[in-house]
Amino acid sequence: MSGASPVSLNTYNRFLEAHLVYIREQVSLNVQIYFRGCSPEILKWLIDDIMQELLIKLWQTLQRQTIENPRAYIRIAARHETISHQRKRKPVYRLHTDDNGEIYQGNLIGHYNSIEPDPGEIVEQEENLQQFLEALIDAIQKLPPIQRKAMLCSLKTRIDNPIPLREACNKHNINLDAIHWPANPRELQKIRASVTIARKKLRLVPALAGS
Repeated sequence: MSGASPVSLNTYNRFLEAHLVYIREQVSLNVQIYFRGCSPEILKWLIDDIMQELLIKLWQTLQRQTIENPRAYIRIAARHETISHQRKRKPVYRLHTDDNGEIYQGNLIGHYNSIEPDPGEIVEQEENLQQFLEALIDAIQKLPPIQRKAMLCSLKTRIDNPIPLREACNKHNINLDAIHWPANPRELQKIRASVTIARKKLRLVPALAGS
């Protein structure tokens, strides 16, 4: 985004006319993810409430600067506004741990500060994450079947926000919803044991070096 003169109401209305459907799609998608289990009536109320807040913030943003990539901005803004609403209703979150019980400190789990960033400032970060995930999925596809399943199960468990991972998987014709840890204890132990081996192999992939 870049600095700009405040927009007129007509300009704002044209912006909404061009993007309102996409705004509602993104809000609805995020509400269904972050408020899973709520009744349809509650979900509808949340979507309407978050939509109103988001439209106000879009108006305020357009008074300060030009939104150069509206769809990317809307996608990030809708996610953060939904998370903000969820945080108000659920202030305490669990600590994530890895397979050894240690607190996970990698860069794939979504983390949100108490101060909400300007969505325009993190569009580049989102794009970098998407590129990394696509390279990672491409490398995972080249692993032996058991190690491949182990890594996909592990990623699905670790990543709080499934949208970027699902998009990366879709590009490789992987149905993320069909990926699950085995229910059989013996199979589960075998799969989990393959995670460490798979990670060591992935560290040798040039595209993932230093990740």
